[in-house]
Parts: sequence; structure tokens; C-alpha cells
Amino acid sequence: MWIEPLTATAVPEGEFAFRVTVHAGDASPIASVHCPINAAAGFGYFGEMLTDANGAPRQRLRALTLLVREALRFAAENGITTVRTDVPERLQRFAQQISGVEPQSVRGESGGVIAGELHAIRSFALRISDADGNITDTAP
Repeated sequence: MWIEPLTATAVPEGEFAFRVTVHAGDASPIASVHCPINAAAGFGYFGEMLTDANGAPRQRLRALTLLVREALRFAAENGITTVRTDVPERLQRFAQQISGVEPQSVRGESGGVIAGELHAIRSFALRISDADGNITDTAP
């Protein structure tokens, strides 16, 4: 288990990307995601989420939720209006639950893609989760 509380921060990585990291209560990094962006085009891509395997299952889910919430916040504050992510099959349920968007299948690949307007996806994510990363609503 990780030491509570879990907190997320976003840090720019040059002009065309940022990284979101979730830290445990002892400041150790436990989850992260790299997000390439093109602010001029208003486009952001949510990359592969990486987590430390030592967290309890509910903590890992909360860490993933915090990654998404913070990435959407940072992207919105930096001119991103459209977002996209590739979703492996094992994370499709979570991705749909947090975004409110059904993953679209990609021809010839397992998994899918979630894409849409940042404001709609962020509004949905904020509505169904809280600042601690708990999913509070099971919207369809």
C-alpha cells in the first residue's frame, strides 16, 4: 500500500508535452502519464499510464483517476480543446467510466480509441469523481 494522501501534479516537458505524476503521502512517485500536445492546434494526446505495482487495487484506481483529472485540468489551462487516447482492452471499462465516451474500435487492433472535446470529457470526469480520485457516480 502507498502512504496517503495521493496527490497529482502536472509539469511541462518542453513546448509540446507535459507529464502528470501522482505522488504518495511520502512524496514518492507512484503513477505517471506523458501527454504530447499541440497548443496551436488545440490538440492533446493522453499517453500510457504507468503505475507502481505496490498500491492496493483501490489506490491504483484512484491514482489513475487523479492522472486523468490533472491531465485534463492542465490541458484545459493550456489551450487544449480536443483530446484523444488509445485504450488497451483491459482499461476500456475505466476509460469509458471516467470519460463518458465509449471507446471506438480500431481496425485490426484490440482496444480502442477515445476522442472528443476536452470540456465535455473533463466535465464528465469531474462530475463522477472527487478530488481524492474516488469515483463517486457510476454514470452509464
